[in-house]
Amino acid sequence: MAKTKDQIKRFLSGASLASEKDEHLIRMFAGKRKAKVPYDFGTASDYDKEAGLTFDQFEAWYNAQTPDEGDVVQCLTCGALGIVVRVNWNSFVFGVALTPDGNLYLEEYVITNELWEPATEKQIHSLQVALAARGKDWNPLRMTLDERVVPADAKYVRLMVIGKQVGLGVFKTVLPDNTLEMYCVKMGNEPIRILDEVKMGDADVYSFADTRDVHREVIQQELADRGYIWNTKCRRIQKQTARVGAGTTYYWINSYLEVKSSAEKNSESDKRRFNRGNYFRTRDKAERAKTKVYVYLKDEMNNDGD
Repeated sequence: MAKTKDQIKRFLSGASLASEKDEHLIRMFAGKRKAKVPYDFGTASDYDKEAGLTFDQFEAWYNAQTPDEGDVVQCLTCGALGIVVRVNWNSFVFGVALTPDGNLYLEEYVITNELWEPATEKQIHSLQVALAARGKDWNPLRMTLDERVVPADAKYVRLMVIGKQVGLGVFKTVLPDNTLEMYCVKMGNEPIRILDEVKMGDADVYSFADTRDVHREVIQQELADRGYIWNTKCRRIQKQTARVGAGTTYYWINSYLEVKSSAEKNSESDKRRFNRGNYFRTRDKAERAKTKVYVYLKDEMNNDGD
């Protein structure tokens, strides 16, 4: 099965080569497919006639059906389920593996010349639960195991399963029976769930990752569409009452710390300001907020601690 340009680049990165001839042939092969050869590929000091990569081996890898780094797959011969962290020309390596009898291996586990298939959703969840039971979570960026961390109350989180995001929400608690409870949650493309809809079952099915502005804006917009807001100070979902009616004036603060006014038109700008908390019913409230922002910025500018 032909590989992508990115797969070729990853495979060749840091590879030890058998000879200068093999290097030349591999470079030509990659060049014809417009794949960039990594900068650390093919220095003369790397040639290793006994253990280095040959062109024939590279071509065999290119045409074979192999998993990619980060894939969760099952070896059909031994039954082991694992996360692929490295691919060689005739083998691949699990960074963590779960055997059919329930043993979890947290060290590298090499699978050589074996049939494999992508893991099912149920199998992926079983691996996630096994890792959580050992106090571990998978880090997809470093391709390593991290210590499992359960977030604090009222924190925006991404729900992950073996390094892949499956949901967004505001974390509430893990109950004594290990049930995950959220203040609100949006799973995939589903509508956001709030209030009595947020018991998520076994908490070990998920790991938790930090959010960025783009994730928090999704949650805030989904809540707003249903007429709710997340009240950070009170730590609760509540009916949205701060937004004014269509055509009514509201106030906001621009990048020069000037208070401006706009008429509510339910435009994208109106929504964005409201979702970011830069939306005030009265000029007095906007002026008070502006003063607090000004004082905070001046304090940070004059703080020599960082």
